[in-house]
Amino acid sequence: SYAEQPQRLRSKSRDRHPDNEAVIRQALKEMPTGVVCDWLYSVGLGECVPYFKEAGVDGSGLQHLRVLLGKDEEVFFGAVEKNLKIPKFGLVLKLAGCLQDFEPPPGHASVPNVGESGEKDP
Repeated sequence: SYAEQPQRLRSKSRDRHPDNEAVIRQALKEMPTGVVCDWLYSVGLGECVPYFKEAGVDGSGLQHLRVLLGKDEEVFFGAVEKNLKIPKFGLVLKLAGCLQDFEPPPGHASVPNVGESGEKDP
């Protein structure tokens, strides 16, 4: 099972500013399943689209997966295995990385640029 894998993920993403997370949560909240599928295609995870469609994963579901991943990787992998049934562990690892680095797709809320000081760039 995925949850039994010893792999530990390390975030490649920059530290998220609280404003960025708020914008991301709002963008996810507004994403229907079709837009989630478009995002999957855009990050090279088109092979996962049928699993997300079958499970009816919309933006709220994607946000739930992000929260699980941030709190407990074993729970995340267990949820993906049980609910999405993605058969290739490599795809699940790629999904985890893309969720960590999530940016709203074009046409949805954008994440403000935040400088190293934590202030929004003009």
